[in-house]
Amino acid sequence: MRFNIFLDGKYSLSLAPDVLVQSGIVVGDSLDQKRVNNLKIDDAKFTLMQKALLFLGYRSRSKKEITDRLNKALLKSDFSEEEKKGITDYVQERLVQLGYVDDESFAQALVESGRRKLWGEYRIRQELKKKGIADSLIAAVLPHDSEEELLTAKKAAEKKALSYKGLDSWEQKQKLGAYLARRGYSWETIKGVIDESLSNSR
Repeated sequence: MRFNIFLDGKYSLSLAPDVLVQSGIVVGDSLDQKRVNNLKIDDAKFTLMQKALLFLGYRSRSKKEITDRLNKALLKSDFSEEEKKGITDYVQERLVQLGYVDDESFAQALVESGRRKLWGEYRIRQELKKKGIADSLIAAVLPHDSEEELLTAKKAAEKKALSYKGLDSWEQKQKLGAYLARRGYSWETIKGVIDESLSNSR
């Protein structure tokens, strides 16, 4: 529900109930253009905060994902670029303060999810970059661990190699190598596990 505000008998703007109450305006108040614009900004902050919380209700999000969503919501608005930035900055800061957005926790969760899916470091790193995670944070949550990378690659290879039974050795190696490459493993790691996995699948 929203409340329409009329000035001199003409529609001027609409406000969410919470924004209207917080504004303190009552019937008969005189509002200049600056006050009207500030009310619109306050309403945009409130409305976008609600949309952001709904967006976060499906899964955790990175700061970049939230910023992109907010910018898209403001794309067709009449606000100036400076005003748009002020609105998105406000919502983003409030979400961080409330603990709804935390890139470090988000990145750690993504790394754990990637490892459960048996992804290689490269693919996990690319997913983190796509979500806007800073390189310094990526380095902190995803340090290179050749032993763990090899172990994860072996698990992925052994599981997939079973589906290649019946193919000749060359075809199995080609398909398994391509599979591991798509999952983000380096060629060095791939070479180290193919022969062992194929041997175990026979």
